[in-house]
Amino acid sequence: MRKPIYFISDVHLQLWYSKKEEHKKSLLVEFLKEVKDSGGTLFIAGDLFDFWFEYKYVIPRHFFKILRYLQEIHDHGCEIHIVVGNHDYWLYDFIRKEIGAKVHYKPVEVLFKGKKFYIAHGDGILKKDYGYKFLRFVIRNKIMIKLFTLLGPTIAFRLAKRVSQSSRKRSIRNDAYFKQAKSDMISFAKEKFKKGFDFVILGHYHLPTEFSENNQVFMNIGDWVENFSYGYYDGEKISLKYWLKEK
Repeated sequence: MRKPIYFISDVHLQLWYSKKEEHKKSLLVEFLKEVKDSGGTLFIAGDLFDFWFEYKYVIPRHFFKILRYLQEIHDHGCEIHIVVGNHDYWLYDFIRKEIGAKVHYKPVEVLFKGKKFYIAHGDGILKKDYGYKFLRFVIRNKIMIKLFTLLGPTIAFRLAKRVSQSSRKRSIRNDAYFKQAKSDMISFAKEKFKKGFDFVILGHYHLPTEFSENNQVFMNIGDWVENFSYGYYDGEKISLKYWLKEK
């Protein structure tokens, strides 16, 4: 790995076009160009895509522009790591073979210049999130994946789009939810601190958060749906940044 190290998650690139989506893509391209110019390392901590399912000969066309830029920064010498999330768990070998990124299906534990990092999407760590934990088991089940493959890309992508749109309307994330999520994430990070990790990086909750204790730092790097936030490590200090505030 080379510094600086960028951490981003929860971009949720959509399967349809809209002005809001195109604006998000343009901001993401600007961000990726900065990563490329820095010659550093990029960690995507899950849910780059709102939905990804990879057939043998077919991938979602709406993501071509971003995939092209990822390939470009890799070819420029930047290292790219993707930790799968709950929306893009079904990444297979396209990203690895065609883009050059390293895909991780489990949290990444890495030692860089004496500092120990723990990087994960973060889904499933809330103490009382039993419903989601069951859903996570279902979508990662090999039988369910095989059955979904039989639908074919046109039907599968259409179904995924409909589910995504309806789930956003039903989603309830109030102040109580965010308070509990923040508390559970910090408790999770403290356990990792006890195991010697200097930095704990999570996404998933769209809740930009920083917490430090004894020079150990927990960070939820937020999202690129509303906050456009990301983590940045310059080799000495890690910080939470906001792309729109830098423009």
